Amino acid sequence: MLQPRPRPEPRTVTILPRVTAARTQYYDMSDADTAYIYDWLIRFLADLTELATHDEELRREWFRRQPRRYPKGTRGPNSTASMIAGIIAARLANPKHNISEPQLEPLEHIFDMIETLYDDLDAPPQRIVFRKSLFEEST
Repeated sequence: MLQPRPRPEPRTVTILPRVTAARTQYYDMSDADTAYIYDWLIRFLADLTELATHDEELRREWFRRQPRRYPKGTRGPNSTASMIAGIIAARLANPKHNISEPQLEPLEHIFDMIETLYDDLDAPPQRIVFRKSLFEEST
């Protein structure tokens, strides 16, 4: 009988509070973690949106608004697709744009989905866990 592959350890992403005039708390993270997160978000958004064009049930779920799971966006409750697209669009519009407090838990949830979907790759992605820190860690 086949045994499921053991779940790998999550990637811990250290985030540092960013001082801004905004009411919402924003965070900085390393360039490597930023690249990792946005690379996988873009791939996941592209792959699932393409698959959703061929599968009605997937399309409904991918675009279903989930007000209890995701924070409200500029146009109302977010779906998984709109949550990811909004994070990516904000970063593309302004490369200094950071992840905000309301996005942390949804991103961890999204990376749980990413890990599951791509677990058959030779180098599968890791789910992420954010760790807040007041000081930048030296490597």
